[in-house]
Amino acid sequence: MFLKLGRLVTVAVLAGAAAAVVPASAAQAAVSCEATYRTTSWSGGFTASVQLKNLGDTWDGFSFQFAFRGDETVTAAWPHDYFQSGKLVTFRSAEGARAVPTGGSVWLGFLGRHTGTTSPPANLRVNDVYCAVSGQPHVIIEPDVLTFNEGGGTTGFTMRLSQPPPRQLQAQIRTTGSVIFATQPILYYFNEHNWNTPQYFSMMLVPNDLNTVDDSGVLTVSAEGYSPDSIVLQEIDRG
Repeated sequence: MFLKLGRLVTVAVLAGAAAAVVPASAAQAAVSCEATYRTTSWSGGFTASVQLKNLGDTWDGFSFQFAFRGDETVTAAWPHDYFQSGKLVTFRSAEGARAVPTGGSVWLGFLGRHTGTTSPPANLRVNDVYCAVSGQPHVIIEPDVLTFNEGGGTTGFTMRLSQPPPRQLQAQIRTTGSVIFATQPILYYFNEHNWNTPQYFSMMLVPNDLNTVDDSGVLTVSAEGYSPDSIVLQEIDRG
């Protein structure tokens, strides 16, 4: 039996609960990156530097987002523009900044204030796709991109962890975009025995003959304590 998700939507895979469905946003180009985050703190303040290494498509401009874990506030930043809303901080490449090719890196720094202690932020993203943090355990999805014909069909990808988990963890899957697909209602778990064994996620793509636009989407897999990974789904219209 297949569970129809409809157009790519946000799906939280939770035991004993139905999938949560919310409106989806447009998918982005394939993005993969690694972030190195360094900070120096003192009573009431801190400085931080972030290096973003591009492991995917060329970035012709970028948006970098993260969420503070505490009450940190950015007070100044360089050399890119930024704004903060609550815990969420967004940096945008400065006007006239050069494109970042595959394998290239970009750097940014900022000054902030806090009460108590400060810690590395969570949910780092570049162009709305999760960015792995250097040295931290992460989810591994293979391949990075799946292309398919608009006539539909069955395809899939594998997922595993880079390091064994301290306890059994459940995979959470989030999707955005315009692709229509269905999948079996199966829960995926990682534990000390299977963490490095690729688990296959099967999808039945629904034919879409109503438009001539190439549908696309991004599917992200995460697990508690691990940096998420993403796969791009790209439709190729028949000529």
